[in-house]
Amino acid sequence: MVEELACIWWTMLEEKNSRCFEDQRNSYKERKEEAELIQSLVKKVLGKLDNTPIGVAKYPVGLHSRLDQLLRLLDVKANGVKVVGLYGMGGVGKTTLAKALYNQFVVYFKKRSFISDVKGTARQQNGLVTLQRKLIGDLNPGASPIIDSTAKGIQLINESANNERVAIFLDDVDDANQLRELIGGRDWFCQGSRIIVTTRDQNVLDPSIVNCTFEVTQLNLSDSLKLLSYHAFGKEQPPKKFLGLAEEFVTLSGGLPLALEIFGSSLFYKKGLKEWEDVVQKVRQIRPGELQDILEISFGALDDQERCIFLDLACLLLNTRLEREDAIAIFKGCGFAAETAITALTAKSLLKIVDGNVLWMHDQLKDMGRQIVQRENSGNVDKRSRLWNHDDIMTVLNSELVVDTSNIEGIVFDFERNQDQNSEEVSWICLILKKVLEKYIGQGRTTNGSTFHTRAFQCMVKLRLLQINHVKLVGDFKLLPADLKWLQWKGCPLEVIPPELLSRKIAVLDLSESMITQVWNEKKWNLYQNKDSLRHMQYLCVPGDDLPDWFIHEVPNFSTRKHRDLKAVIIGIVLSLDQQVEDNFRHQVPAIVDIRATFTTPGDAKPKHTKTLYLLGVPDTDEDQLYLCRFQEHSFTLMLKEGDRLQVVVRECPCFNGLKLKKHGMHLVFENDDDFDNNDEDLFDESQQSVSRKLANFFHFQK
Repeated sequence: MVEELACIWWTMLEEKNSRCFEDQRNSYKERKEEAELIQSLVKKVLGKLDNTPIGVAKYPVGLHSRLDQLLRLLDVKANGVKVVGLYGMGGVGKTTLAKALYNQFVVYFKKRSFISDVKGTARQQNGLVTLQRKLIGDLNPGASPIIDSTAKGIQLINESANNERVAIFLDDVDDANQLRELIGGRDWFCQGSRIIVTTRDQNVLDPSIVNCTFEVTQLNLSDSLKLLSYHAFGKEQPPKKFLGLAEEFVTLSGGLPLALEIFGSSLFYKKGLKEWEDVVQKVRQIRPGELQDILEISFGALDDQERCIFLDLACLLLNTRLEREDAIAIFKGCGFAAETAITALTAKSLLKIVDGNVLWMHDQLKDMGRQIVQRENSGNVDKRSRLWNHDDIMTVLNSELVVDTSNIEGIVFDFERNQDQNSEEVSWICLILKKVLEKYIGQGRTTNGSTFHTRAFQCMVKLRLLQINHVKLVGDFKLLPADLKWLQWKGCPLEVIPPELLSRKIAVLDLSESMITQVWNEKKWNLYQNKDSLRHMQYLCVPGDDLPDWFIHEVPNFSTRKHRDLKAVIIGIVLSLDQQVEDNFRHQVPAIVDIRATFTTPGDAKPKHTKTLYLLGVPDTDEDQLYLCRFQEHSFTLMLKEGDRLQVVVRECPCFNGLKLKKHGMHLVFENDDDFDNNDEDLFDESQQSVSRKLANFFHFQK
């Protein structure tokens, strides 16, 4: 691989040199050709690598020396199977080191996999099977294995790894059983394979599996000072007047990269010496080694909305994969300036964006957030603002005493997951977005879990966020708090959606894996004619064989409007799924994943952006279905330029057999296009009506 890339490099340079001396008079032309040459070379190299490197640290201070030690230890050109365990305290940089090592392995291993947050995923329902599926999919791109047990997963991993050398990274392992289920023994793997495991607990590294260990220690004083300075001042060394305070903080922090990054980021805009002195004085009062207390200083510098969102994420929402846009939808529903707050938390290193658009928070920061909430009332859990512990929630919801639960703002409770471990507002339409039409409808599981009465929530007047997966809820649904903005009720045993839920302005309503059978009823259609609901629709699926006639059909071109910003793109799809044709996907996944939207610039050979449309709801009928996808201030709106064209196609080798794309089109929502008042339905000229009113009219005539 390396030799081939070098050959490409020298061949292209020779072509360039042979042209350079033909005409030195046209320097502009030469510079343009050189830029085109570099672009072409980069594309060819990336094509050969067929991989996007994992993002590492913004400032990789002290990383290269550790990386060199590990590369010598692993010796990728040697035979044998090496399983290396990286261990060290939280926040010391184990994950950063593992990611940097993975990027080094790109040119040596065709089959490779990096699995993040093994501990967190393993705790979820069927978590180990999910991890096994991820590993097998990485080692065999394009494969979609059906795994119904960890034993089956072990068999498939063995088959995937025993005929070609592989590189596997398992990040944040906290149980030896996770190693046994994912990498078993060294005899599973082909000679030359390398497996890297990161953990806080050295005892997890079973010697029968792991044959090398490497302790990741704190940074030395020199590197610690550099890292702090980069984050606080954007340069290698702090200004002289801050040097003494910076050196003192480095000593007090113990050289932990996480503390240095967060502390430095929080002071980036604070250039006054007095501000630094105040913060360092707080650190002086903290006992050595108490990382949580150091991190909490940065939390104290947040404004009220930023603190609230941070605690919601740390305690409630980041237990599962959460994309940035979904988080913004939830927090906008709560009345927060969501985008501003999330951007601020990211800038201060309290939150990160990974895998393109997924929110991620370091475990140490999650722990800090939970400690803050627990201190709100150490004795009475019902007085705390957020509940996530199974026993605490059971105590509050099953209490026969009259208790004051008015402080509770969020509850996350997944009965099935706990069983496994122990043995601007977005409307109600998000229930459709969240898989109501998937094949699980009508085949939901019987609830064997807990039963709660709605009156248990009656006094929770501040409750905004509620997860009650796989439980039975009885009583009058009007008793649920009026300010509820996020409700996740997977495995809901009801057959009919309570009208009280549909009438509320819930930002995200997730009723997947439910027993709901009545979806296309009169009440639903009436609600679709509510323009206020449709204004914030993100995804929608309804029976239908036509698009609104005011959509641009087939292959539309994007055209700007003078002095008006593009606010959203709505893509419409009409498709059908032949029920007489079988495949392995329609009973396993909740969405059609075979339709792709691409944007191209005329003259370019390749599209500038491609996105798989996640069409939630797999139809169980041969009838045509209409899907609408609205991307509100999405990457689409940021990347579109005058003249760009939209093409919607079925992917090559689709997962769903019998899938037919009938029609597609697009509507661009510009600034003020969807602003309305209560009288816009009286406007007979449709061009004068808001987008929401036109959608409501469209559904009225589809009824």
